[in-house]
Amino acid sequence: LEGGLLETLSESRQRVKHRGPRPEELGAYVSTLRAANRALALDPKSQEAAELVSRLMLEPPIETPPEVEAALTKSDTDLLVRHARLGSWGLIGYLMFFPIMWLGGIREPWLVFGGTAVTLCILATLLIVMKRPSSVAIFASFLAQVVLVAFYARGLSPLLVAPGVALITTLMFASHVRTGPVWLLWAGCAAGVLVPLVLEGLGLVSATTSIEGATLMVHLPAESIDYTVAVAGLGGYVAVILLIATVITRIQAHERRDIQRTIQLQAWQLGQLMPK
Repeated sequence: LEGGLLETLSESRQRVKHRGPRPEELGAYVSTLRAANRALALDPKSQEAAELVSRLMLEPPIETPPEVEAALTKSDTDLLVRHARLGSWGLIGYLMFFPIMWLGGIREPWLVFGGTAVTLCILATLLIVMKRPSSVAIFASFLAQVVLVAFYARGLSPLLVAPGVALITTLMFASHVRTGPVWLLWAGCAAGVLVPLVLEGLGLVSATTSIEGATLMVHLPAESIDYTVAVAGLGGYVAVILLIATVITRIQAHERRDIQRTIQLQAWQLGQLMPK
């Protein structure tokens, strides 16, 4: 029995390797695995049957079963919804930043009210993602966040607030395979910061950043800035950015550990079934 099963498995895997995965190949693999399990059930002390089952378990089929693909898709969607919920709470910190800017002396309507409107649009797209996850909603949320990065870069200098917001946006979206290719995520967030900087360097728009001697100066859209409010606002911004990054990273660490725990438990259970 063992020789026949091993030969069947070997032939099946060679056909898959040379011709590409086909549905019938997966069926042959499943049949081989079930036959090996029956052999072990008939003779639990059979070392040959145990080795065969172990080999089959350690050599998964080249073609991923549809049930596994569906489970992976559901897992990705659940994770995306959880992160969208977390992102919606983080946006509250972003919303609080605009009234603080107003109190500090920055009262450009396009920046304060426009930035608030964009942030609310991001929140709306995240709510849609939480209820009905789709590629369109995810991409719309990403584009809105790139626009917000550009608002910060143009209104508060590309070197002040925008890089941190771009980093958090990249971190949140790059942690999911359904949010688009890596190059697109990088290009979008980088453009939100660098395009305003390049336009300033070319003299196409008014400069928000200048260097005199060894002094780097940031020119904000205000006649005067309240020092206390400005320091409190920037301090709060740093705290919010660090909090979001810390929470996201820790959540991902727990998720990886849960996956590893499940794998190790399954390996342990399989080991208990095998005769010593």
